[in-house]
Amino acid sequence: MAALERLLALAALSSGLLLSSGCVVFNEECSPQVKDPEEITGYLGGQVSTLKTTVRVGDNAIGELVAESYFNAFPKTPPDFGFENSGSIRSEGMCTSHETVPKGPVKRKVLREVLPFDDTLASVNVTHLQLKNMFEHAIAGLSQSGTASPPGAFLQIYGGTVAADCKLPAETLNADGSRAKEGSRITAITLQKRDGSTFAIGLPPSATATVRIAVNSYMLSGGDGYVDLKDIDVNTAKSGYVQGDFNFEVIAAYFKLTYTAAKPLPVPPATKWILTDCH
Repeated sequence: MAALERLLALAALSSGLLLSSGCVVFNEECSPQVKDPEEITGYLGGQVSTLKTTVRVGDNAIGELVAESYFNAFPKTPPDFGFENSGSIRSEGMCTSHETVPKGPVKRKVLREVLPFDDTLASVNVTHLQLKNMFEHAIAGLSQSGTASPPGAFLQIYGGTVAADCKLPAETLNADGSRAKEGSRITAITLQKRDGSTFAIGLPPSATATVRIAVNSYMLSGGDGYVDLKDIDVNTAKSGYVQGDFNFEVIAAYFKLTYTAAKPLPVPPATKWILTDCH
């Protein structure tokens, strides 16, 4: 239901905008959809594709920017990982499309087109087993022979690296979307600690040891099939914490503060997924 509501809201907004005169460009009819549309909110070190066939199959600079901003959004309860489901990154905007975002300065209106959904953020604890199953779900839709329409569940990651082999069995799901059988594609999970050291999460993973992750509210509701998250109550003591602003504002503020003309966002990004035969 959450996924349907998000899509319907975006479709309704898009339809209304497209009926306005001249809204094939981001002009005065579209500008009210984002605060300060002409403001430079950060800089890219290279051109970034936002096509589904790119964003949903591997590391993406804008996707990792989002995950990095989540990773740094909870200074009092620092997460170990920041995650963004790639389905939340779009090439088809409300008023214009951006199949690529060019190198250099990025205006808020462009970033808003690429990141059109309003979600909140949450930082929650998950077990090592739940974490591993999330990674399995993220790459279950990838194929050795290529994926024409990759699903939005593919995760953009900040905070560590994950290795996977698509020759190995993927998870299987029941008709209702629940997990029928765990996958066995994930071959390594390495946490990059904030002090610079690394920690390898054991496989098979612990069902009791935990890590902390930062995700959007859509994923937390089980969106894109993340069934391991939907029963977590962020209002329970020590279970989770919620960041107040919409995720777009968190991302835009972090982008502007961190990636300047002198220090643009690296493109391509640092490797987070080490994928074998996952074309």
